[in-house]
Amino acid sequence: MKLFFLFSFVIYLSVLRAGQPNLTADLIVGSTNDFPLRPDPNITMIFNIKDADPEGHGGAKGDGNTNDAPAIQAWMNKIMKNILTDNNESGGILYFPPGVYKINSTLLIPPRCTLFGLGGFTQSHAWSNDYFKHQSVIIKLADGAECNMVEPYPINSDPLNIKKEYFTNYESVIIEGISLFGNKPEKGGSGNLKGIYLPSNTNALANEDDNYRSNLTISNVLICNIDGYGFYSDNNNKEYFLDNVISRANSKDGFYFDNAEDVYLHRVGSGDNGQNGFYFYKSGAMRFTNCDTWGNRQYGLNIEESYGFLFNIMNVNYNFLAGARIMGSGLITFVNSYFCDNSEADWKNPSSPEVDILPNINNYGVYGLKFLGCRFGSMSESNKSLYAVRENSTNAVIRNNAFIGCTFIQKSFKLGICDAQVLDNYIFEGCTGGADGQAEIYNPSAFQNIEEQANISLKEQNHIISIDNNSSDCTVNLPAISSVPVGKEYIIIKSRDNIKLTIAPAANERINNESQLIIPVSLQAFSQIKLLNSGNQWLYIK
Repeated sequence: MKLFFLFSFVIYLSVLRAGQPNLTADLIVGSTNDFPLRPDPNITMIFNIKDADPEGHGGAKGDGNTNDAPAIQAWMNKIMKNILTDNNESGGILYFPPGVYKINSTLLIPPRCTLFGLGGFTQSHAWSNDYFKHQSVIIKLADGAECNMVEPYPINSDPLNIKKEYFTNYESVIIEGISLFGNKPEKGGSGNLKGIYLPSNTNALANEDDNYRSNLTISNVLICNIDGYGFYSDNNNKEYFLDNVISRANSKDGFYFDNAEDVYLHRVGSGDNGQNGFYFYKSGAMRFTNCDTWGNRQYGLNIEESYGFLFNIMNVNYNFLAGARIMGSGLITFVNSYFCDNSEADWKNPSSPEVDILPNINNYGVYGLKFLGCRFGSMSESNKSLYAVRENSTNAVIRNNAFIGCTFIQKSFKLGICDAQVLDNYIFEGCTGGADGQAEIYNPSAFQNIEEQANISLKEQNHIISIDNNSSDCTVNLPAISSVPVGKEYIIIKSRDNIKLTIAPAANERINNESQLIIPVSLQAFSQIKLLNSGNQWLYIK
């Protein structure tokens, strides 16, 4: 009986496969009398780049030593011919078996072409220094080669001499399961090469009225060690999708967007780059889901004059300057995002906040900036930033910026949670602050940042006072004990060791049984002190 069922199952599979197309041969889609076949069954659609190519090359070797650029490009030229000789303009699929494919010239990808490799990686693989151990399909730029690695098929240098102005940059192109490795010098670089380059559409097979919407898809791709930019989208490229793409250890930006629009990024990461993780200039309608930027030498996010961004679960950590720099932009929303341990360049004496906000050159401030359910700061007391958020638009109009349901870890910040501009102009609703981020409901008026003041008078609503004086003397005047509740406490944080601090109670009142408390410079080695109203006098607790 078992043999009968086994035999029947084998017959069933044979019949089933008989009705399926052979994926190693032509792809054939059925038709009716009213519609032509799409694609033409006489045109081959899938090519193995290790097979002998139509221009007489022996096919790509993938051995890491042979220059495979001519063989790969020959197959791309074949796909371009398919498009232009088939009335239905069919593209094709280039299959990359496992291997290391060295190139010394740019690969020009025709429209409607799929580059498909069997490579796969996780983010932990991407963070590893032993890249080759985890990647099975690698395109590697030869040492000394001065060229971008991947570009769209250009009209200005069309090797087929075809002047059909129809296609946009990377129209319906898919790049999947492939790693791109540049030739950045071991001790860094300062080049302007690009791993994946989207040139300005004036250099593409595109009609000026076509609106430059490409539907490019990049999935499961690692870009690293480029002597320049990992991914570079030049002026006016629109409508493309990045999924599980990592750009790291490049000499400049991991991702660069100039006037980009309608771009969706899912599980995209950018780390350990020489400049920014992500740089945006005059871009809009950008959507991010579950993305990361870490360890970049400048900013994790650098956003200039851009509008309409949504970051959902964005992790911004360990960048050397601010985690995010937002300049002259608007309608930007962060949801469930995490900013911590930025200002890595100097945690002991940080000069940058987690988020730095600036006006543009015309002094237009950022507007419509929303942080919803975000967290600022870490539980590490040794890794500090200047503030959670700093607003540099002193004379600009600041409109409709808000923190809703956010958590601030007070001890993560040298001078306090936010500067005075943020406290005076932003909306705070349902936020928590305090030493561990959950100790109390965050009331902006409870936090006071004092800069260059020699005489400070505390109010009842104050709670945490941050002092940053270049002068050596600073007097803190306490309110009358009777004017504040018993148990009221003030926490004073100093940013410099050379500040001589004098704590002065009201007339005829005492602190630690003294009329005033002077903490000389020689005893300034503390991160904070606490003053407590005990009911009959103030107590100083170090």
